[in-house]
Amino acid sequence: MMKEIRAIGFDLFDTLIVTEHSAREYALERLVDILRGNGFAVEFDEFVDAYLAICRQHILQARLNNRETHNSYWIRDTLLRFGYDLPAEDPRISETIQVYFQEFINYTRLLPGTLEMLAELKPRYRLGLLSNFTYAPAVRNIINQLGLQPYLDVVLISGDTGHRKPGSIAFGKLVEALQLPRQQVAYIGDNPDTDIKGAREAGLQPILTTYGRNFRNQLAGKLVKVPYPEPEPPAPRIDSWEELLELLNGK
Repeated sequence: MMKEIRAIGFDLFDTLIVTEHSAREYALERLVDILRGNGFAVEFDEFVDAYLAICRQHILQARLNNRETHNSYWIRDTLLRFGYDLPAEDPRISETIQVYFQEFINYTRLLPGTLEMLAELKPRYRLGLLSNFTYAPAVRNIINQLGLQPYLDVVLISGDTGHRKPGSIAFGKLVEALQLPRQQVAYIGDNPDTDIKGAREAGLQPILTTYGRNFRNQLAGKLVKVPYPEPEPPAPRIDSWEELLELLNGK
């Protein structure tokens, strides 16, 4: 049974929206194309292998200290491996990031019924978004293009704030922006650690959603639902927006 809730925070990816499985592949192709067009002699497979390895290093560090990293450092460090020494602020790197994420956005879609769900909740709750994402302009473009922005009272992106979930600072910023006691804020996300454990430890009421991941797997032709790790202690769990509304209505 949920306690009194006056505000709801949402994760973004695999919670409100999904990206098709092919999104990263096409985005990486565009990334390398732009680099080549700007005079960097790199081969696709070699560059991507090095880039993904460096991404993992930066993301691991970000997860350890809950401070956000940035794609410009990933590209800078990868180019350095190929003999190109330039600052992360180089305009060619900035252009590459913009093109990469525009391609990524092209393969992003809303979960069915999301806008209708938000429209039903909007008169009753303050609504916020708290997303771990390195490049904040991409998230702002996504929520505008997909029609999410009008329903959100608060939008917080780690690429802007510098603080990542599951850190208490990230959730604290959400609570502060919503201007309500943290125990009256629910947080809905798909990750048992980043979203559910993080929200609970910050004093919010967590709700685990499996809707997004199951829908994304359906898009990829996977008809069997993927087993989901259970957070400890357990949290309310939904697999559709109808189940969320029932949970909030005490059914």
